[in-house]
Amino acid sequence: MSSKVFTSIISEDLFVWLDKFSKRIKKSKRSIIEESLKKMRDEIKKQEMERAFTDVSSTQEMFELAEMGLEDSIEQIKKHETKRDPSS
Repeated sequence: MSSKVFTSIISEDLFVWLDKFSKRIKKSKRSIIEESLKKMRDEIKKQEMERAFTDVSSTQEMFELAEMGLEDSIEQIKKHETKRDPSS
């Protein structure tokens, strides 16, 4: 995978924490930031997939409710027609 140069400004307290943390775990600040971004990206993808599944699920539920409502309506129409036409 190719790499790109990225320059950014962060708060001093976050930089101090990152600097101390990177020394403690013996990893570069760049690798810590990259790993964090990858985890964030994966979490966002997971949330998007969950949201899409929920949307599909609720659409399916709405379809099933509409079907039940349609079946109830057909039954009501049949009952009403039977009352109007005693020969059926």
